[in-house]
Amino acid sequence: MQASVYSHFMARRGEDNITVRMAHDLWERFGEVVDNRSTVLREFVRWYVREPGAKMPRREPMHRGPWEPIDRTDEGDQGDRSSRSTP
Repeated sequence: MQASVYSHFMARRGEDNITVRMAHDLWERFGEVVDNRSTVLREFVRWYVREPGAKMPRREPMHRGPWEPIDRTDEGDQGDRSSRSTP
């Protein structure tokens, strides 16, 4: 019998183990940008349900990854087309 890959995770006193389903690559990317996924998820849920005193988790600045849209304004296009005349 093979042990579960999650068998080493233990719930803290007064908490249950909850399973969250998502794409593996999304879970891996999330782990690359946070120190502790569980802490960030708990903070988010507390904020989302408007628990008194809860604050939305802070997102750290992140390097540009392949999943982020490319900002074309750094290539000479200033993005404000309203001031340009149309031919």
